[in-house]
Amino acid sequence: SQIDFAKGKNGEILLITSPDEHVNGTDFIHYGCRAVEVGSLDTPYLATHENGALKVRAWIDATDQGKQGPGACAYERSAQNGIIITKREIEKGKVWTTLHSTNVKP
Repeated sequence: SQIDFAKGKNGEILLITSPDEHVNGTDFIHYGCRAVEVGSLDTPYLATHENGALKVRAWIDATDQGKQGPGACAYERSAQNGIIITKREIEKGKVWTTLHSTNVKP
């Protein structure tokens, strides 16, 4: 979920996404961020290796997160800070977020 498109360090198109799992019908848990190569936007598909596995250029997680996991991520290849991950804390119906530089430049 929470997808974004960006150009990778070699100009290829990347899908920046936050894999998640829905629980209880309304809540969800995020499992970090992934930067996955896009095969094409004309006939949209994600690039895969010969064995069928996605071409994941980066896998980012925050081990100090609460049980809901981090929030969305974003990337701009001209920025010096690499992929930005949003750490979030949810408590008593309120959400606090902070942005963190990863220096990962897929």
